[in-house]
Amino acid sequence: MAESAQKNPGRAAQAPAPTPPREGRSIILDAVNPRDFRELNIIYCCEQCSYFDSRLASCAMGFHVAKHMRENQLRLYDLTGKLALCRSQEID
Repeated sequence: MAESAQKNPGRAAQAPAPTPPREGRSIILDAVNPRDFRELNIIYCCEQCSYFDSRLASCAMGFHVAKHMRENQLRLYDLTGKLALCRSQEID
């Protein structure tokens, strides 16, 4: 340790840089029982919502849709057993 401090005297005393603060809140993931997911008609993706414009692949409310699209939701559920349910979803 003393040798490395002698070779690079300024580097041994430096602390690591602080982690920058997170921008905004992270997405909330809700645990869904596998039986409920299989047997109930759970509304869980943008393609099932009235605010979703399928031609533009966008939300009329202005929300980001990438994490709520069916393909991404199913991948997330397979890995974690959780879904990123939209709190503003409107069902037809």
